[in-house]
Amino acid sequence: MAQAVYTESMQANAARLIESAATWTRGRRKRDGLTFVIFPSSKPGKAHYANELSCTCPSYNYRGACSHVLAVHIEAEQARERAARPLMTYEEVFGNVDAF
Repeated sequence: MAQAVYTESMQANAARLIESAATWTRGRRKRDGLTFVIFPSSKPGKAHYANELSCTCPSYNYRGACSHVLAVHIEAEQARERAARPLMTYEEVFGNVDAF
């Protein structure tokens, strides 16, 4: 499968979406546990469902890439990086033990 191409506009929109990531409505599909984010559409009463793999918006259906997928991917990558960092180092908890 070809690599998705994200335009500057998509990247800018994704950056704006990430700013509100703390307020995203998230869900999990019962069938397989796949997680997704629900983004409001510009059309009243409509919404787009996106994860790191795909989205239900017209842009993704047309181009195979959209700002929703990019935002979810970036936010997930940031979450993985935060989870990989230790909360505190041993020295921060216990101080310099070589001084004793």
